[in-house]
Amino acid sequence: MRIFSADSIANIIANTPHKRSSVLLPLVTLKAFIFQVLSDDGSCKQAVAGVLIDRIVDGQSATTVNTRPYL
Repeated sequence: MRIFSADSIANIIANTPHKRSSVLLPLVTLKAFIFQVLSDDGSCKQAVAGVLIDRIVDGQSATTVNTRPYL
């Protein structure tokens, strides 16, 4: 079952006002939120740590595990 198609998500992101420069872009935030909801722990810290791990695996720079921008 698909809730949003890739095109729908891209359209939402393209038309979102007040975007800021951040590691936690809308799609990354959505992925972290889904991870948080489905995880046993359910904490923001674990969700943000998952984003950090994904960045390292993808060869991107590591960032701090600061949950403040995610809240």
